[in-house]
Amino acid sequence: MIVERFPTFPSLTGFPVKRLRAVGAAYRQGVGEGLDRPTCLRLSIEAYVVAGGSRASAVADVPAMVEAIAAEMPGWLWAAATDWLEQQAGGGARSSVQLRLAA
Repeated sequence: MIVERFPTFPSLTGFPVKRLRAVGAAYRQGVGEGLDRPTCLRLSIEAYVVAGGSRASAVADVPAMVEAIAAEMPGWLWAAATDWLEQQAGGGARSSVQLRLAA
């Protein structure tokens, strides 16, 4: 489970775990619904604030958290987006976006 894996990555340990979990889950859900990056970031900022972060620090912290999660756990973060793309393509051919995500 992702919650147990967060503390094991050095690039993730500088973030409060509760906020990191909230940001990761919100961003992953957004990409899993086919939302664009700005919308996913807005959702992640809301999750960050609900988890106890301030709006002022969210502007810098949330993108940094998403980048760190993407670097350390790309399979987990992008799995929902891949599933969404496959559903949109009828489960068949891989789209160019999917190929870029896999690269």
